[in-house]
Amino acid sequence: MQTSELNLQEVWYTLVRYKWTIFFITTLFTAAVAFYAYILTPLYSTSALVAIDEKKPLLENLLPGAETLQASSNLDTNIRILKSRKIISKVVENIDITKHFYKLVVFHGFVLKKIAVYRPPFAVKIKTLDDTPFHHTFTIDQINAGRYLLSVDGKEHTQEMKFGAEYKTKHFIIAIFKRHDFTGEKYQFTVNTDKLSLTQDIINNLTIRKLSDNLLQISYQDPIPQRTKKIVDEIAHIYIQYNLENKTLENKKTLEFLDQRLKFIRQTLKNYGNKLKKFQEENSLVGSSEDSSTLFIEKLNAAQEKEKNIEVTTEALMKIINKPKLDNADIVAISAAGLDMQQISAWMEEIRVKRARMEQLQKQAQDWSVSITNDSELNTLLQIYRDKKSAQEKLLEDFTHEHPRVKQLSKDLSKITYLIQKYLNKNIGELRESISFLTAQIKKAISSTYENTKFQKELVKEEIDKSKKILKSLPGVTMQLVDLKRNFTLTEKIYTFLLQKRMEIEISKASTVANTKIIDKALVPTHPFKPNKKFMVAVGFLVGLILGIALAFLQALLNAKIHNAEELEHLTDVPLYGVIPLQKEKRAYQESFMSLGTNLQFVIPAHKNCKIIMISSSVPKEGKTTIAKGTAHTLSQLYKKVLVMDMDLRKPRLFQEFHRSNVKGISNYLSGEYQLNEVIQDISETLDFLPAGPVPPNPPALILSQKFQETMEILTEKYEYIIIDTSPIGLVSDATLLLKYVDVFLLVVRANYTETGMLKKFEKLKEEKGIESAGIILNAAQLSHKSAYGYGYGYGYGYGEGKK
Repeated sequence: MQTSELNLQEVWYTLVRYKWTIFFITTLFTAAVAFYAYILTPLYSTSALVAIDEKKPLLENLLPGAETLQASSNLDTNIRILKSRKIISKVVENIDITKHFYKLVVFHGFVLKKIAVYRPPFAVKIKTLDDTPFHHTFTIDQINAGRYLLSVDGKEHTQEMKFGAEYKTKHFIIAIFKRHDFTGEKYQFTVNTDKLSLTQDIINNLTIRKLSDNLLQISYQDPIPQRTKKIVDEIAHIYIQYNLENKTLENKKTLEFLDQRLKFIRQTLKNYGNKLKKFQEENSLVGSSEDSSTLFIEKLNAAQEKEKNIEVTTEALMKIINKPKLDNADIVAISAAGLDMQQISAWMEEIRVKRARMEQLQKQAQDWSVSITNDSELNTLLQIYRDKKSAQEKLLEDFTHEHPRVKQLSKDLSKITYLIQKYLNKNIGELRESISFLTAQIKKAISSTYENTKFQKELVKEEIDKSKKILKSLPGVTMQLVDLKRNFTLTEKIYTFLLQKRMEIEISKASTVANTKIIDKALVPTHPFKPNKKFMVAVGFLVGLILGIALAFLQALLNAKIHNAEELEHLTDVPLYGVIPLQKEKRAYQESFMSLGTNLQFVIPAHKNCKIIMISSSVPKEGKTTIAKGTAHTLSQLYKKVLVMDMDLRKPRLFQEFHRSNVKGISNYLSGEYQLNEVIQDISETLDFLPAGPVPPNPPALILSQKFQETMEILTEKYEYIIIDTSPIGLVSDATLLLKYVDVFLLVVRANYTETGMLKKFEKLKEEKGIESAGIILNAAQLSHKSAYGYGYGYGYGYGEGKK
């Protein structure tokens, strides 16, 4: 048999032997997990899909990737708004979640489980007497059609109440009204008026997920499926209202601002109109000079507007030049100034990448326990540091800091720490210099544009001065008329522009809709999403099975005893000649010795006139004496002349088995006190018994004597079989001294008593002494109908005790 096959069979035999242990542990764990899954409150989950349509940002056309970044940022903001107390507190106000109802499953007065109920068989009305929040638990048990028992906060004292009667405290009044009878059922409900804690409870059970750039999933879990749907729908509805109110408020404030400006501009326009009309009435001035003045004034206005734009641009560029750190928002001003955005954007992106890299290295410098960079060289140094640190910590569990290996590791850690810090400082410094260089390049380009813009401003200023000089040369009356017309025209344009914007806002206000839409409403969940009871029970079964098997092998490891014939055959190559069951199994017991006698016929040399069989054990109380008696009886029944010798000279017991005297025996004969025929006793016609006699002072000396050798020669001439019962081989050397006379050496092994290590000692003795014919007899084996060993009557062997 191959070793792997042998090991697999040993595993199987161990599992079979401890099958009830495995079954008990597995059943226990499975039942415990099943009970735990049963008492757990099921949680239901539902979700709604909400689409958020965000306006495109102004940066989209100037900054590559700005749309994605802005959309992501807006979604994150919306998630935070959805989970804010501002939104959730409105949910608490709109939905009555202050009361939670449970049906109690009671077993012998012990509450096994609480089942959440959406609509209980009674209604609860509460009236608060002050603003103090309270949280109480009420238990009710119907007595009859009109009365019930009420317990508050789990107190043992219960109060008998009428349905509809008020229960008063200093903070609230509560009344319970019956919808229908619930006799025999016990209910519990909690009342919590603390809006802050209710809000936090909803936030804790609320999950917002981004499914795409403009799609959010609102999920909520609750013990009651109807309430789960209600809360999710209310959150979505309140957020849409919040979004709509914000847009409406924005339009309202814009209209208020426009109305204020229109009122002021209208009055200003009226004043300019009156002045122009009065001037025209007083001065009937018509001529080409007026048209010429108008052209110069328009040219002057355009130049002045251009000058203002240049001033705004130069101020923005100067702010950027003075900033120590550039960001993406500066690209707007840079683009407006007319710079090469392709090159600037490339530089800005390179700065962003290098800053991110530098932040990684700075974080890495603060915590070396993890690798947060993609730098292979740095990660290699960090891994070496962690390995050496781990090795040092393991050594310090058993040694002090003065241990040579610990000291060496400390030196190595100092060295690698220096290398890592040097590497980090070097790279951070290089990145900082590179960022400074790129920033300088951008500022250099901006400075050049700034100088060009200043030059343009000077040119525009010269043009303005020139236009003003020309206008001064025109006649004074014409100048006044042109100036009045210019002021009137500009004010009129502003007024018209504001009117147009006001109309646009009015239209927008009339058609205002929220940019948030519900794509999929929440559904009432039909099955709880947790606990997954089937999975929990399966895991409990698997864990119980694993623990049961582990315990079985632990028991097998700790219980190093021989249990049955199958195990015995797997532990040793020494043949098994017989399996002796308990004596109470009389028929099987007799058959087992017949089987043993038959097996011995095949192993004893046939050419010998007398066959000597020695029976021993490893330790006392294994049943060798009983086996010797049974073997002798069996062989004598085959009409063979048999002698059974009690050579356990130190502690003889064979005489007790035969109910004979031990006053004189072989010890007396070897000492010269009696003749051989005087110490041999007749048991039957074919069976004689040679007792041990009194315990001699030195048993090995008698066995080694010449007279004992001569005695054995005499006995072999007289008997066909000699059965020798000796002292245990594991304690004294008496048995080994008799081996030279023996044809077959039988070792008795007792089920559930003999240690497995004794078999190794027996194999070693067999090898050292060169014993050719040796076998094992398993004693005290318990019958089992499923065993592989039987006698033709359906008997087999398992575990048990036997008579010694």
